[in-house]
Amino acid sequence: IIEALSSNAANNILHVKKAHQFLSEFENDIMKSNLRVLPDMKFTRLYNAVIAGYISSTEKTDGIELAKTLLTHMIEKHTSNPQHIARPNTTTFVKVMTALARGEDNAQQLDMLLGEMDKINNQSKLLPAELAANVVPNKVVYDLVLKSHTRSSAKGSNEHVSALLDRIKKDPNI
Repeated sequence: IIEALSSNAANNILHVKKAHQFLSEFENDIMKSNLRVLPDMKFTRLYNAVIAGYISSTEKTDGIELAKTLLTHMIEKHTSNPQHIARPNTTTFVKVMTALARGEDNAQQLDMLLGEMDKINNQSKLLPAELAANVVPNKVVYDLVLKSHTRSSAKGSNEHVSALLDRIKKDPNI
């Protein structure tokens, strides 16, 4: 139901809000239950569907803000409790970052999300594999941040681009 409602976003953001409501209720029920439920891809997929629905809605500004709010919720829940089902992955970040990169002068928000990715990636290295979030900055993420900075009018953006390029050169995974 959550994925079906989220995919109807082109028609109406209210469908996505309803999907988000169902997801929140589901999350509360799961986390309050006595069941030992570990986060896994099936849960992340539901959160990503709602985020994608918000972003693809016809109400772009509201949709992006709601997607950012849900991503923030996921980040907070996972970092405070790695057993929480609201576990983001790289795709979760890329969806929101892509939407932000299409907008005007969102370089600082992209930097903040890249920083959150780094924090989660570092935290995940210390966790058992079943609790670790698959959040790793990749070429797509760096490209979004770089493009946003090259279009930015903010002071220091050129220096930031240079620093980010140096970081990319040092990253053996890119």
